[in-house]
Amino acid sequence: MGRYKSKIIYLLLILLLSSSTVFSQSSSSEEEDSVSYDSEGESESGSDSHQVVVPCATSFSDPLTDTPTNFKQLLTTSTNNPYPQCSLNSNNVNFDNSDSRTVMRLAVDAAGCPTDCNKLKYSCARVNSISSELSFGSYSCIMRVAKSSSVINVCSIQNGGIGDGASEVYMKYQYPYFTLGYITFGKQKTVIDPIRKDIDINGYHNFTISYRNTSVTWFLNGLELTQRGGSIPVPPMSFYAALIPDPTKDYNASLVAEALVDTLSYQSRCDQIYKYDDYSLRSIPPYYRENCTTSREVNIFNDTLDEDWRYLCDSYTAVPDNTTAEFQRHGTGVMAFEIQQESKPFNLLSKKYILIRQHKYITFWINGGVDGNQDIKLELYNTKYSTRGSIASVSLSTFLKGGLKPRTWNKVIISMREFQVNPSNITTFNAFSFRGGHDEYMGVVYIDDMKFANSTACINDKVAYYKNGELQNGADKTYSAGAVRFNSKDTPYRDVFKKPGNSTDTISFPIISSTSLNLNFQNGTIKANEYYAFQISFYYTQTSSYGKSSSESDLDIPPLSLQVCIQIGDVFPPCIGLSEYMGGKFPSGVWVKLTIPFGDLSAWDDAEISSLIMKTSENNYQGKMAIGSIEVGKRADPPIRSDLESIAVKTLPFNFTLVLSLSLLLFLIL
Repeated sequence: MGRYKSKIIYLLLILLLSSSTVFSQSSSSEEEDSVSYDSEGESESGSDSHQVVVPCATSFSDPLTDTPTNFKQLLTTSTNNPYPQCSLNSNNVNFDNSDSRTVMRLAVDAAGCPTDCNKLKYSCARVNSISSELSFGSYSCIMRVAKSSSVINVCSIQNGGIGDGASEVYMKYQYPYFTLGYITFGKQKTVIDPIRKDIDINGYHNFTISYRNTSVTWFLNGLELTQRGGSIPVPPMSFYAALIPDPTKDYNASLVAEALVDTLSYQSRCDQIYKYDDYSLRSIPPYYRENCTTSREVNIFNDTLDEDWRYLCDSYTAVPDNTTAEFQRHGTGVMAFEIQQESKPFNLLSKKYILIRQHKYITFWINGGVDGNQDIKLELYNTKYSTRGSIASVSLSTFLKGGLKPRTWNKVIISMREFQVNPSNITTFNAFSFRGGHDEYMGVVYIDDMKFANSTACINDKVAYYKNGELQNGADKTYSAGAVRFNSKDTPYRDVFKKPGNSTDTISFPIISSTSLNLNFQNGTIKANEYYAFQISFYYTQTSSYGKSSSESDLDIPPLSLQVCIQIGDVFPPCIGLSEYMGGKFPSGVWVKLTIPFGDLSAWDDAEISSLIMKTSENNYQGKMAIGSIEVGKRADPPIRSDLESIAVKTLPFNFTLVLSLSLLLFLIL
């Protein structure tokens, strides 16, 4: 009996300890408000009928020592003539023993032309992958380029479409310049100005295109040339290598230009591509649709650099002078620096090493200055590991849909998980680097309010100025202009926390320059030192005539042009554009609840806000905006936990009861 009693005691102790462990883990979680977006019962984790899964293709590596297994010659025919300047000829693709290796020779030749060249001036060469069902992954051409500056060496992928159906990601070399870019559904989405690289034209080089559903990165011999994101072409793709003449140049017709290809390889990557319509919650950036947080941001730059940071750059300017005052956003200072050669980045160094996963996001405002369209990489460094090479990098264009525009402030929000660290065992960093994507001078950019953050802030003690379909607390609509309706039933609003069917009227207005929403706070101004932010629920319905094709493949939809502004007495601080606030594009067809701190609207600490304004300078009708609620609130403080018992009773009554019951049973047995 004693032996069984001991076993019972042992099992009860295990249960008691297990319950206590669960209890302690749950009670240590941070108390936060619920999600900061509105929905109609849809959650991110739920199923989504708009998801498209791109199947994995089969990887291959084709050493070109004989007739290739995975490639075929492409020939010009009466129905297939990809190059108007040259005719694809089977005689221009051969296998040759060169430099003690057998390689595939691609040639451009004028011999026999135009008789044997379909009446064109030159013959040229191209090989295509047999498979046209390739998807995401890395495409690599190991080749020795042609020595003539009048021909173009091509390593590229394309979908084989024609006209508006054609998409391509290309990497071209024409001595001594690289040209990189991609075309999506017949439209040039990105092109990087020629990048000069003095490579050994007598040696073999690895040209690689890393093709993802969110970005394209180009590499030369394993070193990144640049990265781009936004409107990425979609699979399936075919892979090809070619040598073609430059149609704007002539070369000595008595010579034959040759490129030698050693290996063509494809490493598959099983990315999923989500082709969502405009009605998806996934069209809202994660920062705005995740749970809010009571944790405070950690400043890196706010008018001045934090004391834990220092800069390393000759062109750095901290306080606006006569040239930079135009680009002052909020406060007394911005960071201004030139984007020039890759070898001259702008560096920010921390006195401390920071865990890469310590914070969820890095956020900042950036302005393209006079020039705009800068190609910028943001890199992480761990100087204990290396002072010469970064451990991770991302292209800012991935997070700025439509690119960096001149004289425009954009808010950039980058998840720290986007930084894919190499080597993976490094867990800390101590420096940021803003580096040009190529060796061209790109002008001055401006950065403000750079900080680490975990999500939007949790708000409490709210005061409503429009709620349940009514203006409240003295909010006045007198100064609104145009066709603004304050009791619209066109787009009913339902707060996510209310019962289904309990919908309310909205404020509704057409988005056009003749209309503006202006809420004046008649019962007294909103004091920025008492409240922290506006919380506003938006629903944008884009008109089909505003640059949007009926074709599902048209990805070039103009962004919403609508500004949110405040008035402080007689002062109108700089507005924010809703699209620029959300990374370049504001989603349509879904309720979006934004928490907009007064600081983002350029309100100073003791400002008294007298009006909230929404307007556009766009003369074309863009669509309709519905407003479901407008509130102000205070920032919620982190929860204060006095002792373990109070947390247990509050958060885990079941576990607390279980622990007491097991303890009592154990006492009786003993």
